[in-house]
Amino acid sequence: MNKFKSSAIKILKDSGEPLHYKEITRLALEAGLLDTNGKTPESSMNAQLIT
Repeated sequence: MNKFKSSAIKILKDSGEPLHYKEITRLALEAGLLDTNGKTPESSMNAQLIT
């Protein structure tokens, strides 16, 4: 499983409620679960979640 999907699963389990992909990305970056040098991590998260 890639880092975007695994970090999204952790964030969603911890929150216990649905979250927008931008919020998932923000929380994953703040928690240190996701480390990316990309300019648009929200877009990358969204792309991984919809596939």
